[in-house]
Amino acid sequence: MAYIKNFLLPRLGDIDSVRVVNWNVAPGAAFATGDILLEIETDKSIVEVVAEEAGTLVEQLVPTGESMDATAPVARIEVAGEAPDEEQAASASSPAASLASSASNAQPGFYIKDFLLPRLGDIDSVRVVNWNVAPGAAFATGDILLEIETDKSIVEVVAEEDGKLVEQLVPTGESMDATAPVARIEVAGEAPLDDVQAAPAAQTRAPATAAPAASVPSTTTPLPAGARVFATPAARRVAAERGIDLAALTGTGPGGRITVADAMSATPGTTAGTSAGAAGARAAQEELQVATPHGTVFATRWSAARGNAATVVLIHGLFGDTDTWASTVTTLTRTGLNVLALDLPCHGRSAASATNFGMLVDTVAAALDKLCRGPVLLAGHSLGSAVAARIARQGKLQVRGLTLFSPAGLGTEINQSFIDGMLHAHSDEALEREARKLTATAVNLSAAYLRKLRERIQAKAEPLGALCRDIGVQGVQQFSIQGDLEALRCPITIVHGRSDAIIPWQHALNAPARAALHLVPQAGHMPQAEAMVLAGEVIERMARSI
Repeated sequence: MAYIKNFLLPRLGDIDSVRVVNWNVAPGAAFATGDILLEIETDKSIVEVVAEEAGTLVEQLVPTGESMDATAPVARIEVAGEAPDEEQAASASSPAASLASSASNAQPGFYIKDFLLPRLGDIDSVRVVNWNVAPGAAFATGDILLEIETDKSIVEVVAEEDGKLVEQLVPTGESMDATAPVARIEVAGEAPLDDVQAAPAAQTRAPATAAPAASVPSTTTPLPAGARVFATPAARRVAAERGIDLAALTGTGPGGRITVADAMSATPGTTAGTSAGAAGARAAQEELQVATPHGTVFATRWSAARGNAATVVLIHGLFGDTDTWASTVTTLTRTGLNVLALDLPCHGRSAASATNFGMLVDTVAAALDKLCRGPVLLAGHSLGSAVAARIARQGKLQVRGLTLFSPAGLGTEINQSFIDGMLHAHSDEALEREARKLTATAVNLSAAYLRKLRERIQAKAEPLGALCRDIGVQGVQQFSIQGDLEALRCPITIVHGRSDAIIPWQHALNAPARAALHLVPQAGHMPQAEAMVLAGEVIERMARSI
C-alpha cells in the first residue's frame, strides 16, 4: 500500500526563501533513501536535498530557477505505507534526528536522547565551529543550537522542538562523523518504544496530511510592552552588544523570528520608539566576469541593501578559489557589508592566466579597477595577502584598510613540498594528503570537492606551474611585501595561526610595528576558517573605522 504526501525541505537555520537550481529526479521516477532529489540555493550556499525514504516523485511543485518559501512543499511524492491520521501527523512533525534513550536523571515527564545533525547530501564529516547553547540551558523550537562547517559552507543547526541541552558531545573546533550524535538533549514526553527508535536518524517534516503552517507576516509596528520577543540567541547577543531593543525590530526569520542580520542592520541604539531602518535586508549575490589584459577574471559580489555600506574585497591564496572564503562571506554579509571575492588567474573559474607575481598583481588590479568604486577594505590570504599589499601600495584604489591572513612575503621559508604536492598530485588521495596541511584541525574533504580541485589544477597545470616556480624556489620565497606595508598609511591587521605548516608564523613579526597582530593558537594556515569569528570581527571593526 502507498500514499501521496507533500515533500518539505529540511530546516537550515533562519533562511526563509530559497531557489531551486536543479532537479535530479524527474516526475514519475523512483528514488531510494539517500538519493539527492534536488539542489537549492540559499543566501549562503548550494544545498543538496536528500530523500529520507524510498518512493516515487509524483510532481515537482517548484520549477528549476524559481524561488520559494523555505517552509512550503517543493514536491509531491508517493511512499509506501498508510497515510497517517492527524494524531500520527502531529507526532511525525517532531524531529527524528536522534535515537531516544531513557535517563534516570531526566525530570518527570521528560527523557534524554541523542541529537543528530540533519542530512546534507554526501557530506561524511563536519567541524563544529560554534555552540550557541551551553550545557544546562533551555532552547526553543527554531533556536540555533550550533554551527557546523562542511567543505562547502557554514550551516546553522536548529532545534525542531523545545528542550534543554544536557551535554555537548563534540567540542568547538573538533571534527566529527556527520552521522554521529553531536549532543544529548532533554525533551518533554516519554521515551519512544524500540520500533520508534528504529526510525531514520534525520530531521524530518510533517507528512502531507498536515497542512503547512501559514507564514507569519512581518510587521513594522513595534511590539507592545511586555510582549515576548522571538529572536535567535546570536541575534540577542548582537543586539545587546549594539544597544538595540529587540522589540523595535522586524523579524525576517521563520515565523517572524529576529535574526543576526536583522540585529546587525538596525541602527545602534534603536529602541521601540525608533525605526529599525533596513533591518533584515539580505545581500544580493551576483556572479561577474571581468575582461583584463591577461584574460577574464571570475568574481562574485554580495551587495548590501544599504547604499553606503563599505566593500570588502577578498583575495584567496595559492590553489584556492572564492569558496576559500565561504565562512567569512557568511559572517560579513550578515553584518551589512558589501563583499567582493574573485578567483585569481590560473585558479577557480577565471580564464585569465599569470605566470609570475607581477602579472598576477596586474591582472587582479585591472579587475578591481572595473569592479570597485569608492572606499574598499582589502583582505587577502597567503599569496592573496601579498597581492593585496602590492595593489594597496599602487594607490589606484581607495584602500582604507588591509587585513592579511597568513601572509606570504614577510619572510624567507615556505613549504615547498606542499606546493609541489598540490601541483603534481595524480590522485585524490595524494591531493587530500597535501590539503590537510592547510589546517591544524582535521577536516575530511568530500570526494567530489577533491576531484573538482584536482581537475582545476590539472587544467591550468602549465601556467600555474610557472607561477609556482616564480614565487618559490626550493622553499625560498622570491618576493617581499615588507616595503609595501611600510609605505602604507592605512590600518593593517595580520592574523596568523601558530600551527601554520605552510608559512612560519614568526614571519608575521617582520611586519611594521604599527600593524595589529593576532597570533591564533591551534590554527593552521587558514585562520579565517579555523577562527572565523575572530576573522569576521577583525574585518568588521576595520570597516566601522572608515
